[in-house]
Amino acid sequence: MRMHSSNAYCFLHCSLLILLVVHSSAQVPTIRAGGSSFTEAPFAAALSDFSNIYPGVQAHPYDENSSVLGQRNVASGVYNWGGSDLEIDSSLYNGTNAIVGLPAVVGGLVITLNLPGNQIPVKLARDVLPRIFDGTIKFWNHSMLLRDNPMLAAYNTGANRVKVVQLHPESGTSMDLVYYLGLLDVSTGFKNSPFRLANYRLNVSGSITAKSTMAAGIMVGGFPYTITYLNAFEALEQSSSSGVTRALLQHKDGSFVGWSMESVAIAAQTFETVYKSPRYNSTDTINLYDTETKGAYPLTVVSKFVIRPYNISASLDTTIATLKFLWWFIQSPQYSAGFQFTPIFNTSLGAKTLNHLKTISFDGKIPLYGQSVCDIDIDGTYRSPCVHGFCSDPLPFQYASAECICQFGYENIHKTDCSEPTPVFITGPATTAQISMFIAGLLVVLVSFWKVYQNRGMPEMKAISPLCCLFILGGCFIGVLGILVDALSISKDVCNAKYVVPVLAFGMVYSMIFFKSLRIFLIFGYSKIARSRFLKDDVMIGASLIVGILDAVFALWTVGIKKTEPVTCFLHGYVDIAVGLKASAKFDESRKNGAVIILSTLLIGLNFAVLFGIPGETKTLYQLRRVFSSTTTFLLCTLSPVILFAPAFGLGASPSGTGLSHGYDTSDAKSSQNDLNDGLVKTYMFHTGLKLNRPAALWKSAVIMVMTELDMLIILSEGNNGTYTLSKSNIMIQEKTTKAAKAAPEECLEITLGANKICHVLEFPNREKMEEFRSLRGAAGIKKKGGAGGGGGVASDPSRLSQQNLVATGAASTLYSINRESQQIGSQRNLAALAVSLRNLSQSN
Repeated sequence: MRMHSSNAYCFLHCSLLILLVVHSSAQVPTIRAGGSSFTEAPFAAALSDFSNIYPGVQAHPYDENSSVLGQRNVASGVYNWGGSDLEIDSSLYNGTNAIVGLPAVVGGLVITLNLPGNQIPVKLARDVLPRIFDGTIKFWNHSMLLRDNPMLAAYNTGANRVKVVQLHPESGTSMDLVYYLGLLDVSTGFKNSPFRLANYRLNVSGSITAKSTMAAGIMVGGFPYTITYLNAFEALEQSSSSGVTRALLQHKDGSFVGWSMESVAIAAQTFETVYKSPRYNSTDTINLYDTETKGAYPLTVVSKFVIRPYNISASLDTTIATLKFLWWFIQSPQYSAGFQFTPIFNTSLGAKTLNHLKTISFDGKIPLYGQSVCDIDIDGTYRSPCVHGFCSDPLPFQYASAECICQFGYENIHKTDCSEPTPVFITGPATTAQISMFIAGLLVVLVSFWKVYQNRGMPEMKAISPLCCLFILGGCFIGVLGILVDALSISKDVCNAKYVVPVLAFGMVYSMIFFKSLRIFLIFGYSKIARSRFLKDDVMIGASLIVGILDAVFALWTVGIKKTEPVTCFLHGYVDIAVGLKASAKFDESRKNGAVIILSTLLIGLNFAVLFGIPGETKTLYQLRRVFSSTTTFLLCTLSPVILFAPAFGLGASPSGTGLSHGYDTSDAKSSQNDLNDGLVKTYMFHTGLKLNRPAALWKSAVIMVMTELDMLIILSEGNNGTYTLSKSNIMIQEKTTKAAKAAPEECLEITLGANKICHVLEFPNREKMEEFRSLRGAAGIKKKGGAGGGGGVASDPSRLSQQNLVATGAASTLYSINRESQQIGSQRNLAALAVSLRNLSQSN
């Protein structure tokens, strides 16, 4: 069953966090092989292709040397397997390093000679061939040769001496030839045969020694009157040279047989009778020299795989990779046939090798073959075939966890053969956890939706735009729905939905958060833009929906067309941080937006670390990844509305529910029921001078608005617009130190405002105005501490206000009433419009 990790990529939509996760990968399986030069060509080609078929396996080039060295290097652990044309050295049979030889390929050892001007194949009788290689026959017109080859009488000069090109005496090919020549001497009754001597090595007097069969072929093709022994591939390579022919060898029945793929195959069929005999033992050596089957090539060689069954490698992965290669070579006849060898695919020789490979184990107990339902048998069948699926790896020796890849609509639940219909939900504890999170998340989102809708008339909710809040909750609902989608059983539509649903959800949520923060930033930073119709709720909702849909379409395109995991990294979520931080000094909602983005960053970053750090190759790890991804989605979709819409839950609001989140504390702000009904709030306005409390600061004209019922202080001045908590401001009278200052009517106050504790100097036209302002500040402080509030001060007695302030109060109340009608800071009736109207009003007064 294919593993999916959709949520991990969907979370990339709102995260630009790049995590460098270091993977501690397992050691790459490495196959090392070498030995016989006789079969170097097919072995080398197969090793090269195997690395391409299995990129996770590193197959080193075949190390061509000799059969003897191949056996020794396998026994010592240098090679995982070796090539050898010889029977296994008896000294390497026993012990922990015991090796065995298994048939790999069948080939003919071809006697090749170069007689200028002759194109007739030379016949070499059974009593003639040994005498050439022991040096008895020195000329090509020797009487023993002329008996079957009268045309050789023309080669009667001293220059027509027989020149033997031989391979190294320790070469397996040379030793094969020696063994065959000894058999011929036995069959002809030749006494004192040197080839029957123990440990005899070929050493023809006056011969030329070649390093490899390729070198021997080149020599016989270039020098006249030479004779050598080659594999069929090299012999055919030299056949195009003038005078180079392949000799015919005498069969036991007296006929002369030349090399061909058919004659070698006939010799290989001899083993069929032996294999079916009840006396056959799988450890018996295989010898196809000089068989009695009519038409069989007499000098047929069985080249073998040499392995150390009890310790192919200390690595399980390398052991499995080696067994896979050996099985694959036998079942891939093109490599043998492509180099003029006879493959043993679908023969008894091949069955001998494959059946032995099936018995090999890594721990010395349980064979590696047959642990998986996908281990194919010799005949291409499966023990328990996939009912509605297939095996991805066509070779056996698979891990026990390997199972059939199911078609859509079927799944491996209790079995591994894709015979069980797919249930609605993926089975397992991860699905139980996901359904639980879906139910809990759905309840949180629905309760949040109801609370926002129920309290949509509250000033706190109006200030943050209920319609936009409901849109964000809609995105959270889709995100929670994505948890349930991730628990559904795999199908094509579900796979697409696993990518698209979370991307759509987070596109809606974070694009709306971005637009809300942008609107706040523009209102307070750019008063002209604040009146734009593009800042209306319906426009922002439409834009956010378009962004979410575009994200979803892009995710579907990357999965369906590009066949890759979707990675949608739009910047709106993190541009919101910069915009939100800028706006947070003016309006509390942007602080909450920034908190949501920072929380999302931390959760998604942790999610990436887990998903990229934990592989999903097994069901257990895959379920763990699903649970972690769903947990991240659950936290984002539940904590975000709780943080953003706290006023709707009564968190951070006054008992009467009339506090506004304008960047000031509203926990104790109160207003009468009449104010809530008619929208009027008493506002006191002062026309002052304003500058930063710095030596080089310049004075600016400012309008100071005080709303004691809302504990709000608004400063309207060029470049210094801001909303602050009145009770949290600190004021101090600036003493007059000079005679001129004492004579002037103006009075100055130092006032410290905001979370950054910025100190300003306010210049009032007279002391009366300053005292009015101080009285309002004092009343706010008493109310904050739970007092009766004002206690007969200026703030509690409107009759004590100046006529100008009363006019300003009425006008400001009317304007604020208008503003309360929309109560959406991003609408056309926003604080910037109020600022312009109030400046005009103060100038007219």
